[in-house]
Amino acid sequence: MYLLFNLKIKSMKTRIFTLFILAAFTLSGVAAVKEKAIPADGLKFQKTPMMRAPRAVTSTDVFFEDFENGQGDWVIIDPSTTVEFGMSFGGLKDLTPVSGSSSLISGYDSSAARDAWAISPGVSLTAATTYYMSAYIYTPGYDGVIDSLAFTVGTDQTIVAQTNVLIEKNEELDGWVLVSAEFTPSADGLYFFGIHHCTAVLDVNAIAVDDFRVSLEAPVAPKPTINDIGLFGGVWNYEGPSTLNLFEDNDTILAMSDVLFADSYLWTSDGGVTIDPDSLYYAYLGYATAGDYNLSLKVANTEGDTTAVIPFAVNLLADGQDGALWINKAPNEQLEGDFAFESGQNVMGLNDNYSSLIESYYLPEGVYAGVDSVVLSVEKYYLQEENASKTITVRLLGVDADGYPMDNWEFGRFEGTFASVFGSYIETPTDVVVKFPATVGVKGSFFVAVDLATPGDTIDLSDGRDYLAFNFVYRGSSDYATATVLADRAPNGWTPFYNLFGYATSLGFIPSVKMGFVEGTVEEASVAIKHVSVDNQLSVYPNPAKDMLYITNLADNSTITIADITGKQVVAYRANTAQNGVSISGLSTGLYIMTVKDAAGVHTAKFVKE
Repeated sequence: MYLLFNLKIKSMKTRIFTLFILAAFTLSGVAAVKEKAIPADGLKFQKTPMMRAPRAVTSTDVFFEDFENGQGDWVIIDPSTTVEFGMSFGGLKDLTPVSGSSSLISGYDSSAARDAWAISPGVSLTAATTYYMSAYIYTPGYDGVIDSLAFTVGTDQTIVAQTNVLIEKNEELDGWVLVSAEFTPSADGLYFFGIHHCTAVLDVNAIAVDDFRVSLEAPVAPKPTINDIGLFGGVWNYEGPSTLNLFEDNDTILAMSDVLFADSYLWTSDGGVTIDPDSLYYAYLGYATAGDYNLSLKVANTEGDTTAVIPFAVNLLADGQDGALWINKAPNEQLEGDFAFESGQNVMGLNDNYSSLIESYYLPEGVYAGVDSVVLSVEKYYLQEENASKTITVRLLGVDADGYPMDNWEFGRFEGTFASVFGSYIETPTDVVVKFPATVGVKGSFFVAVDLATPGDTIDLSDGRDYLAFNFVYRGSSDYATATVLADRAPNGWTPFYNLFGYATSLGFIPSVKMGFVEGTVEEASVAIKHVSVDNQLSVYPNPAKDMLYITNLADNSTITIADITGKQVVAYRANTAQNGVSISGLSTGLYIMTVKDAAGVHTAKFVKE
């Protein structure tokens, strides 16, 4: 069994990570923050670890450990009580092991120097024979501060017996690095090898060791391997061939490689693509025309070379193009779920910490498009009957000058019950389509907001039976991994998810978008209508409505007004309890706000004219 922990990431040069940059939309209000590793009993992220095939034991190996089968006869000594997580066999999220799915890992300590040991079981060695001890190590450091790691050998499985230091590393290492040392024992017998995490400075980073071996032959670094190439930027189609949507012929995207053991990189492409640079583990690609492309990366070291080719299509968006489902997810990224608080409530779904989640989509300023539906990628769902009848809302919102959502610039919305949207339950990942009453016009960048709780009518999650979790893309905690998710967290309102938890993510809120102007598009934010809360004293039905709208709890001599989303009044009259219906047949399709004034005060309700 393996454990997964978080790793602080210091810079873009740490090549072992698959770093994701989505240029679709950048929140200028999101600041880079120092990422802290989270202990095992805190916020949990259940994520399948990245894995490679186990490396074979060679005929000259006298001892080999890939850390895949538990601690076994190893002795681990880690006395710290303030370490984020102790030395153990496990995994670090975002760190691909050299082989298998597990490594020897050791967390950082914000209060004391690290002094953690792993000591091997006894290895039988012969006097006057030269042996080679080797291992792959990852010591990334953080903010320019270095990690320290040592390898030792002794004649007993205790710290005091580890008197012979074979390797000392006190530096920032760029990805997994193979280290080795010779050792010639003076007598036959059992020898015990130590791995010592000995960073003297507080609060540096987690480290990892993999494929530890003692052999009769000197180690040879393997040929380079290409684990992945990601293409990031623009907006990708959710369905069909891998198609990247760009908005201008001078847009660029980022190609980022996840590579091990490479000394050199060479990027090439067909179709006259501009590549800058062509000799690093990442490259920016420029496209002058739409079409099909093949991107190639060749990596090499002294042992040989490896080449990977990535085919994809580029689409330059223009008015009138057929609609497509858009997503802030490159083809190599995965939608996944089960991101939970310690309480078990879903971070990307229903929880007591915030009531709404939102995903951003980029359009150039002033560019129009229409959205007729949104696909919600659901990981799991179940609500008890009294909660399933409550309201879920999907809204399309405009963007302010700082890149944040504007509740008073609402392009359109859908309202329904949880049961009508999700059914009885969802046990396996499912795409749920939410269709707007009419195609909603948007102008420039927009947000897809999903409101999971209505003011004054929240869902009680205390008994642990109710849950809703959405699928999402996880990109880790790199400063370069752009996040596109916000949460409505009191009392601060819309807050970037990265600022809350230190993870860059994108949600599976997937709009169906067709370029071009839609009649009735809300052109700008309204100063007259801010965020209209539900009023329990006023209820209108049916909603959406076509010809007639009916009002419950209507008092005599009430004044009824109806305004469109811009705040312009379109209906006004005085009503009584004998006439509780309002004709809306003359209204255009769209979202409206009804205001009823009576002796008890002013009451508001939103409805959709279809």
